[in-house]
Amino acid sequence: MLIDRFAPATEQAYRVRRTSQIGSFERLGAVAGAGAFLALVAWDAQVSRTGVGETVVVRIGVACVLLALLALTYTPIGSRHLALQSVANTAVISGFSWVLALLPDGFRVGAAGLAVAIVLMPLVAAELHHLVAWGVVALAAPNLFMAADGADRFTVVNANTWMAVSLAFAIGFWLVLDRVNRRLFLAEQDLAEERRRTDALLKTILPEEIAERLKRSGESVAARYDQVTILFADLVGFTSYARDHEPVEVVRRLNELFSAFDDAVAARGLEKIKTIGDGYMVAGGVPVVTADHATAVADLALEMIDLVAKFVAEHAVDWDVRIGVHSGEVVAGVIGKRKFAYDLWGDTVNVASRLESTGVPGRIQVSEDTVALLGPSYRYEPRGMIDLKNRGSLSTYFLEGRVASSSE
Repeated sequence: MLIDRFAPATEQAYRVRRTSQIGSFERLGAVAGAGAFLALVAWDAQVSRTGVGETVVVRIGVACVLLALLALTYTPIGSRHLALQSVANTAVISGFSWVLALLPDGFRVGAAGLAVAIVLMPLVAAELHHLVAWGVVALAAPNLFMAADGADRFTVVNANTWMAVSLAFAIGFWLVLDRVNRRLFLAEQDLAEERRRTDALLKTILPEEIAERLKRSGESVAARYDQVTILFADLVGFTSYARDHEPVEVVRRLNELFSAFDDAVAARGLEKIKTIGDGYMVAGGVPVVTADHATAVADLALEMIDLVAKFVAEHAVDWDVRIGVHSGEVVAGVIGKRKFAYDLWGDTVNVASRLESTGVPGRIQVSEDTVALLGPSYRYEPRGMIDLKNRGSLSTYFLEGRVASSSE
């Protein structure tokens, strides 16, 4: 085929893109055309010093039309590219033909100028049939002026040969230009798609806000947060299960459960920080500061207990989950040079991890700091003081659920 065609949706996108590119050529062509038309008065003077006065009027008229069209491109009418281009091409070809008719033997010496005007048409032709239609006008207008001027046979043949060859060249130029533009368009589409995939992948590795900041600056991202809530969860019974089952099944089961955790985390606007083996870490209040980070994490912890119970019932596995939650200050940032990782550091992280490791399967152990943030909307069972490594004694509670409202 002479013209490559895309699928309908891609073809429509290409046409829109091609039309938008033509706008700059329209303006450039209007300015350059008006300037060239006026500058060629000097050429008229060389052909006929007596006829230059008449040609100046025609040239000024065509230049005014082109500049008026230029002004229209800055208005809503400027979106009607086909109409503007048709008027511009007709004005240039007809105006130049008129000038040649006014000059002695003008069509003999000026046919090459008509050819140049035709050859430049592909730059503003979005469709091949537009170019062909303008080519018909370009052939018809000079012939009308030559007929009215009584041009001899040689002049007619010479002018038409120049114009026919230039039109054939213009069509070939348009076909090559269209193919090049289509290939560039596909390359840009592929590049944009790869960029979207890369962005999507980056946002699965890093929080969206952090990913955007990293893309903009390219520098390490770090910040201190005065109040966040950290959750650590660990699967009880998973190690023995992994020892007794095939690796593919182990990974499939773990992925199924952790995917359910991921959905619950996303639904509450929390941030999954990482998984370590069968361990799962979540943070609330980072990187976007929120006032309800403690309640969001508490509700997540309660749902995770239910999700594990449901998973165990469906798959008959001897698993349970142990959860620890603590609130406080952390430092958060991106580390790594080749494989980025968004992580949290500080005593709050350590305490949350140890609350999980000293917890009880099937229960959620929370610190007194978290209880203070949650308030009376939840039910707790005091556990008393427990010793945490490198932290000393800490008063902890088991989170049992939300307090039922009066309507409930």
